[in-house]
Amino acid sequence: MMYRSRLALACSLLACLILTATSAFGQTSFRYGVPQFSRVPGSELVLSNLGIEAAQAEVRFIGANGVTLSSFTVSVPAGNQARLNATSFTGTEGTAVVLSSKPLSVMATIANPNGAIENVPATTDVVNSIIP
Repeated sequence: MMYRSRLALACSLLACLILTATSAFGQTSFRYGVPQFSRVPGSELVLSNLGIEAAQAEVRFIGANGVTLSSFTVSVPAGNQARLNATSFTGTEGTAVVLSSKPLSVMATIANPNGAIENVPATTDVVNSIIP
């Protein structure tokens, strides 16, 4: 039960953050979000650029209270990946938000303290989604 309420809170927070996010990429930016991303060893965020042009991505790690815990820019060359492990972020658990100049494939591996690992795709087009 507590997991569901935490998931609902994380999803609601993600929707608010994506809707209010501003970016240097302007109107042509692509947005992705991974709720409940954690810094447990084994967690990883993978940004894959399947296009023919390099992409610039701003990655934000936002805590449960809505505060940006870390923010940085990463370049993803055409046909390559950027793999960000748990040490790339500060804080323990939050939402990973990616704003990109080009479309990316964003996947996350989320490790839990009990040893379980889950691969999840990022939420896309959150602006047009209703998240309870």
